[in-house]
Amino acid sequence: MTSINLPIKFVNYGLGNRFDDCIEINRRLISYPYLLDEVIVHECKHSDAIWSWKDMWMDMKVSSPGLLWFVFTHPSTWCDFSPIWFRHGTLVIDMNILIFTSILLIGLILVRRFLF
Repeated sequence: MTSINLPIKFVNYGLGNRFDDCIEINRRLISYPYLLDEVIVHECKHSDAIWSWKDMWMDMKVSSPGLLWFVFTHPSTWCDFSPIWFRHGTLVIDMNILIFTSILLIGLILVRRFLF
């Protein structure tokens, strides 16, 4: 596990996010210790950069079926898949999700244009 000196704050939304001042983790993960550890390790591995290929690749590969089940059964985690949202009244733009959704959107437009 990557050593990091950021406090962990438990919140009612999202899955897990690393910020400059803390790591926010969904409080419902406390009931799932294995998933909680997995999310904490994942967030600790993120870099301090606003965007990087390493961070984007890490966010795209989800290997735990338990984590997918948790996301689909807890709608409060779905805000993590939005590229733009608010945290404590401040606009937050997740560059990894923004780039990923932009690529998907462009791909869907191209497929629709050329196949239909």
